Amino acid sequence: MEIEKKTPEPKVAEYEKVISQIKGVISTRLVTDDRGAIEEIHVLAVPERNPKQVVRDIETAVMVQLGTVIDRKKISVAQLALEEKARESPSLYLTGIRDFKLLRINLISSGLDAEVTVEIGIDEETFVGQISGLNAPSFFPRLVASATLAAVEKYLTGSYRLALEDVRKIRLGGQEAVVVLVLCLSAQGEERILGAAFAGADDVAAVGKAVLQAVGCLLCGQKRQGM
Repeated sequence: MEIEKKTPEPKVAEYEKVISQIKGVISTRLVTDDRGAIEEIHVLAVPERNPKQVVRDIETAVMVQLGTVIDRKKISVAQLALEEKARESPSLYLTGIRDFKLLRINLISSGLDAEVTVEIGIDEETFVGQISGLNAPSFFPRLVASATLAAVEKYLTGSYRLALEDVRKIRLGGQEAVVVLVLCLSAQGEERILGAAFAGADDVAAVGKAVLQAVGCLLCGQKRQGM
């Protein structure tokens, strides 16, 4: 009796490796269900390429290299452009962001615990977010991102709930950049949004700026409740 050998399903890392090699793709992240099936593919790409072409290239590359057919509806492409407001501190921005400003980040370590306070400014007002967590350098980016989101939520006055999904450092054009993925929950349902900023000499500040880029894009054109 001849036994048919089943080809194992490609792993998430294999998909991400293939997709990251596509022209114009900066980074990628897959979301899977409990069985490991792909539910969502989030791609960060440069603005010079048409998003539809990026999606087609992803479908083709995955089919050719991994032998898998991907539903294009599961692929979302966010595009970043480079704005040079200041030569000493270039930043990545998403077109149409609201004008959030990162005013202050304060990190206090004590024994096993760390406390991060982030102050942001918008519309001539200031808002402060504070988060406590593990006193470990590898954990500080998540604390800073979460504290920044807490400050933004105070500005939103309950119209949205925000949570950090992921924060990563990537290489972009020979420089290091911080990319964040934020989960936004509103009355209309959930949405995942990307933000990024060049790290430069200050990774901590870059995390806060990346978060503000993400939520600023989401809130562009929308008004604060009660205004």
